[in-house]
Amino acid sequence: MMQIPSQKRALPAQLINSSLGFTLIEVLVAIIIFAVGLLSLAASQSFALVTIHNAMQRTVAAQLTAQFIEISRLNRDLIQQDALQGLNVDSYWHSDSVISEQCSSDAQSCSAQAMLDSQIDQWLSSVQRNLPEPQVQLQPLTAGHYLLKLSWLNQAELISTETSNDNSDSVARQTLSVYFVL
Repeated sequence: MMQIPSQKRALPAQLINSSLGFTLIEVLVAIIIFAVGLLSLAASQSFALVTIHNAMQRTVAAQLTAQFIEISRLNRDLIQQDALQGLNVDSYWHSDSVISEQCSSDAQSCSAQAMLDSQIDQWLSSVQRNLPEPQVQLQPLTAGHYLLKLSWLNQAELISTETSNDNSDSVARQTLSVYFVL
């Protein structure tokens, strides 16, 4: 059997030495570019989640203020007589909800003020359940004109503040102010 000589060519030594490690450098650069792309994708996803969370909280706050305005318009006479007198979550909210139970079990024997107290009590407990560390202020402006301020702890901004090197003690809060007329 006849053997065919292999046709390998000898590469010059200078060409071999200059191409050593070139593929490795290409792979490392590609990995770095891919890693930067993944990091930017993760950062944009994180930003999107924070934005969605903030939007959900603002939507809940808007719904709660709409509920309060509806309660206020149903009880217009009592509200205009300053029945709430500077509404405040901490001072007004009844944790035992005795008034709420009395009015829900026998609405006929409930006075108008007790019914308003029951409705506000239920509304404030809903605010407490749905927003982190809420603060509520009702300010009468002029006859029949009111300003309702609902603020809550913005947990997403608080987390980003804690992870940064900024040593500020400020608490990140969002506020929704609604001006309404009875």
